[in-house]
Amino acid sequence: MLIRTELAALRGDDTPQRSAQQRLRGVVEQWRAGPACPGLDDAVASYARGAALADLPPLARLFTRGDPAAARLVGSLIGVLTHELGVDPWGQVPLRHQADATTATLVLARHGSTALVLQATNGAGLARRKPALTAGFTPGETHEHVLAGSATARAITLVSEAPAALSCSSRRARCQPARSTGATARIRRC
Repeated sequence: MLIRTELAALRGDDTPQRSAQQRLRGVVEQWRAGPACPGLDDAVASYARGAALADLPPLARLFTRGDPAAARLVGSLIGVLTHELGVDPWGQVPLRHQADATTATLVLARHGSTALVLQATNGAGLARRKPALTAGFTPGETHEHVLAGSATARAITLVSEAPAALSCSSRRARCQPARSTGATARIRRC
């Protein structure tokens, strides 16, 4: 296995990596306090406590068709992170994230069981998956805003619930962006 000398050096002194992490944490804190997301963290906390999305303008704007708030939020975050990682690639984005062959998710804000996430879906990866045989219905509320790309989805709605069976309806839904920025914004409250 080839191990680059820069990586091998971190075994003896991880100061460069720790310094990069500290700078990235500072960049994210500055972004949260900046003009792209004023009041967003408080709005997510209020939403988690049960406030209506429409009563929380900093959050509601992210899910309003045609409002540039989601594009500004995502663009500003990706801009500062890619700049900082370009300057110092030893850091790791200090936001909860995960990726697989189908989706990449970045948690922008979280309070309790409520999370505001940015998600990118790889259509080719999704096409390779086997078709779903079941649908799960968890108590909660989800709002999504497609920022870029398009898809046709099957929306399944729980119509009624009985001890032995569920009644569901299904329809095709076309998902298209209001503005092009690169992903889907989603907030879910459970």
